[in-house]
Amino acid sequence: SLVIVKAEDPYEAVFKTSAMPQDKDAIFYSSPLATNRITSFTESGFTVVDTGVDNDSVNHLDTWYHWIAFKDNGMKDFYVGEYQGSGTGDRDITDVGFEPALVVLKPDKDATSVERPVWMTKSKLGNGQSMAFTNSEYNNILNFSSTGFRVSTNVNENGIDYYYFAFKEIPGHFVQGTYLGDGTWDKEMQKIGFKPDLLWNKGDTYPS
Repeated sequence: SLVIVKAEDPYEAVFKTSAMPQDKDAIFYSSPLATNRITSFTESGFTVVDTGVDNDSVNHLDTWYHWIAFKDNGMKDFYVGEYQGSGTGDRDITDVGFEPALVVLKPDKDATSVERPVWMTKSKLGNGQSMAFTNSEYNNILNFSSTGFRVSTNVNENGIDYYYFAFKEIPGHFVQGTYLGDGTWDKEMQKIGFKPDLLWNKGDTYPS
């Protein structure tokens, strides 16, 4: 349902969901969906190609890549989807089927100030502040509900396709939270409650 691939270099990670067109994927930055990176999902994994461009490849010669994959097993704790913008103002996306703790949203449109991929966690709700993959932005993902999330006009532009993935908070498996940096070295975070296999950390004002 979702694969994320990141090279050991300073370029953006590439991701693909099963809701995207078969031959397309996206990067965590301002750009439309593209072809010839993660080309397909298979019964046992996924396929990649080399575009021949360092910053736009997931199979470049002599480069190490790291990947993670998630599958929707029907347990209503993870979901990938898409919607087409209606241009009608704030909108509820209810296909998720559960209250998410994290939503990541990617528009299929050329780069502008509001077309960067954005994400929202449960702990950030209440101030309208969603996080882009460069800094924080307001009025994109507005709220979560028991069946999904609400988006603003910024991410509901008429005729534009939007792709998203969502996770439910399950203690011992998936948790999220916030902390205030204190400038110390080797700060230990004890709120997780388990040893994680994947950690995603994002500051309010710095790139992820």
